[in-house]
Amino acid sequence: MSKPHLFLIAPVNGEPELVQRCIGSVLEQDYQNWSMCVMVDDADNDQVTVEAARKAAGGDKRIHVVPVEGRKYALWTRLFGIHRYCPHDGIVVMLDGDDALIGKGALTKVAREYEADTKLDFMWTQFQSSSGELGFCRDIPQGANPFTEEWVTSHMQTFRKELLWGVPHELFLDGVSYHKTGTDQALVLPILSVAKKRKFIPDVLYLYNVTNRSVPASQGHAANKVRGSNMRRYPFDKKRILLVVNGPQHQSDMRLSMGERRAPLGVLSMAAHLRARGHEVRIVDRFCSPNWFPTDEALLSWAQVLGVYVSTPNHSDAKFVIEEARRKGFKGMVAAGGPHAIIYPDQVRSWGVDFVCDAEADFLISHIVEKGSMPASYDRRVLELDTIPFPDYRLVKAQGIPYHHTWPYSGHSPVMTLNTSRSCPHACAFCETRALWGRRWVGQSAQRMMLDVEYLHRKFGAKAIYFREDNFGADSRRLMEVCALMEENREVVWTCELRADIGHREEVIDAMHRAGCLGIYVGAESGSPRMLRLMNKGITVDQTRAMCSHIKKRGMKVALSFVDNFPGETPADRTMTDQLIRECSTGIVWRNPYREPVALKVKGVQ
Repeated sequence: MSKPHLFLIAPVNGEPELVQRCIGSVLEQDYQNWSMCVMVDDADNDQVTVEAARKAAGGDKRIHVVPVEGRKYALWTRLFGIHRYCPHDGIVVMLDGDDALIGKGALTKVAREYEADTKLDFMWTQFQSSSGELGFCRDIPQGANPFTEEWVTSHMQTFRKELLWGVPHELFLDGVSYHKTGTDQALVLPILSVAKKRKFIPDVLYLYNVTNRSVPASQGHAANKVRGSNMRRYPFDKKRILLVVNGPQHQSDMRLSMGERRAPLGVLSMAAHLRARGHEVRIVDRFCSPNWFPTDEALLSWAQVLGVYVSTPNHSDAKFVIEEARRKGFKGMVAAGGPHAIIYPDQVRSWGVDFVCDAEADFLISHIVEKGSMPASYDRRVLELDTIPFPDYRLVKAQGIPYHHTWPYSGHSPVMTLNTSRSCPHACAFCETRALWGRRWVGQSAQRMMLDVEYLHRKFGAKAIYFREDNFGADSRRLMEVCALMEENREVVWTCELRADIGHREEVIDAMHRAGCLGIYVGAESGSPRMLRLMNKGITVDQTRAMCSHIKKRGMKVALSFVDNFPGETPADRTMTDQLIRECSTGIVWRNPYREPVALKVKGVQ
């Protein structure tokens, strides 16, 4: 078994001499399986600290010195340092940039505790201040609520990163902005509240700097206690939750592709959030195995909560599942979400469900499950996608769900999917994406994307990654950052979907090729300039030709997609499409019959 990976997160604002001491105390450790992220807050006004940190790191690749633009404060810098740089199975070690570790064996002691007890997920230690005073850390009594217990875990806290996925992100916000003071309380209390096994060790492993502080440590401790008492609580009982994905049964809309069986990433993200909070979760995917439910009555009787994912092409199957569950006597809570529930909430509600989630439910799901209600107000979008829990592929593996692990671009297997962005800023006339999310595109950072890729490769043996999302290249800067990171860490090959108004640039395709991209799904839609205008596609036929030429020139695959029978299409338009296919195809072509975007009319979206 490999040694635990310790990830040290160290925010700093000024004080370059102290950050050098901090980094030096990490470099001298006898434990070697660690990485460190030094987040220099307001770096655009403090290049001295940035350079001091880089000098202290001495080129050690385990240390990331990250300049943060603008003043973000410690909570933001800690959170996003962890989300973007800590391996998903890593153990976070909280370390202020102006403090330091005590002794060369500090990290060894931390690692041994986690290695000896795989169920341990939160641990803290004692500290000593720079004035020589012993810290005030102590144990929390068994069964005590950390939200009401006297605050005792400052300053060296450690926890498994996965705990962070169990915390609704809103708990880190003071209204609409991140807490700017009392970082230990604001970050650690919510995480501690979902820890299943916690431990305090009295070893003095941490040096806390109190020089030039505006208030004595004792007064800061008292302020933290008051602040902690005002933190929101989410008391809850652990539940058994069955998540069901509707399948292509019962009058499904066969105009849409039903051939692929890929993992439902949104459902798996919700599962990861719920499991991090201690709930038991099972998944039934009727798209993949339609006989799993409702014939498996033992599984239905096991569940206390039934959550049903509803897609519009297969919404009749979701209705069947819900009604059949009630007919078989299921008395627990039934909640429904997914695209169809967002567009047609009243229709879904009429099927006999208790709650319809008409928003992105990655974190909202725990409120529904635990409170038995919808919150009085909630955000419909998750705008910080770095905070989304990693899809729970462990649950898929444990249940043996037979998802597709191949693709048409090469013989690599297993191919695993990721979704790193949501929505699209464009307004194609045949596309209903903006009816779900609006036209505001949001995406994960390139760094978080690489964590996901690395984790799939290392833990699940992925040989290839298929980025399945509406507009992978909406942010061309992010696309180039991803390519640079993938080229530097070539462990897998990959493919994605890309618009021609980005892909016609040869430098973009060249960067993708160097980064291991084997093929690109191109939404060409038509070979007729007139039809592209009618579709409001925002690309030109020449851009598609140029993009495909660049792709084929590098030996990559082109997957072309077209919309047939769009209103107004003539035989002449279809002839131009056929000609474009002959010029550009590498053998992968999808011709999709036009389907009127009803959802846009329902939502009144233009």
